[in-house]
Amino acid sequence: MKNTIQFFNEVNRLKSLKRKGWVDKDVKDSESVAEHSYRMAVMAVFLTPENLDREKIIRMALVHDLGEIDNGDITPHDGVSDDIKHAGEKKGIERLASYMDEKNSADLISLWEEYNEKKTSEALFVKDLDILEMMLQADEYEKEQKDNINQERWDFWEYSDERLKHPKIREIFEELKKQRNVMKG
Repeated sequence: MKNTIQFFNEVNRLKSLKRKGWVDKDVKDSESVAEHSYRMAVMAVFLTPENLDREKIIRMALVHDLGEIDNGDITPHDGVSDDIKHAGEKKGIERLASYMDEKNSADLISLWEEYNEKKTSEALFVKDLDILEMMLQADEYEKEQKDNINQERWDFWEYSDERLKHPKIREIFEELKKQRNVMKG
């Protein structure tokens, strides 16, 4: 039981780890990694198409950023190669998995690797959920903190538009952009 408690204490650290992309953009009171993962999991419950494994997608959404516990939330703007970021996060996942029994350890590592390899339909869907959640948050920050946001440094929309693939997620993103354009006038 000691290891189980240690595992959940480690996971708790994500509640205070701020999403670095927001911090870098000077967003006040930015969300934590745990808040981001929670909304992704809720989105997975309601958006997963019938042809995909909903339970796996929810679980993947919940664990996809656990590797950041040791390494922080590294963004594409941090100048860290994907290989180095991946290796550091994998080390963190393996450390967390060491607190679990063999079955749960293997499950955690498998889910995390599947997400990062992006070779399954479920992993690709979770990646799109990850981006859509970020854009929902960007939209909220724009509305709440419009005077604080430097639009010249606010590159989330272009980044996301280039990466979203799943038709259902794209449809939601397009509606979000439409609503944003109406609000901006």
